[in-house]
Amino acid sequence: MIGISNYWPGRYPAYMNAARPDGEILQPPQVMLSTPTYLIGRLSVDGRRRAAAAVASAGLRLNSYAVLACLHEYGLSSQRDLSVRLGLDPSDIVAVLDELESHGYVSRSRCSEDRRRHNVAITASGKRAREAGAKALEAAQEAFLAILDPAEREQLTTLLRRIHDQHSACS
Repeated sequence: MIGISNYWPGRYPAYMNAARPDGEILQPPQVMLSTPTYLIGRLSVDGRRRAAAAVASAGLRLNSYAVLACLHEYGLSSQRDLSVRLGLDPSDIVAVLDELESHGYVSRSRCSEDRRRHNVAITASGKRAREAGAKALEAAQEAFLAILDPAEREQLTTLLRRIHDQHSACS
């Protein structure tokens, strides 16, 4: 991952499992461990790494899986709408769609109302790839959140959704 160095072999990213070669675990300051935004950020890095590895086991990149999931849920979409929904730069969406299209997972067509626009649809093989990615991602989520019981997971998701929705409405 760009911008994250790995100080000790076998540790990725280094600051997530900050053990020295002698085995001593190096903890961040307590003030940081008491800061929700700091904890969310650290967990986000590890969670994203696990999610990416999970969907990779199904032959997908994380952004590719996200596009397939979006098309599965919302149906035919414009490239621009996919970009906005997923918070990805339009040029990045084009690259993701190029890759998905080369595997036969999506098809693109010109919009009949606006010839400048491209509509994107998920194909039958794209649906199968999305399903495989969803199963792998679900298993990774189970492992990542294993310390929480189902009620705690639901509560965590509800709280994170509230924060997400508040900040999405403001941006």
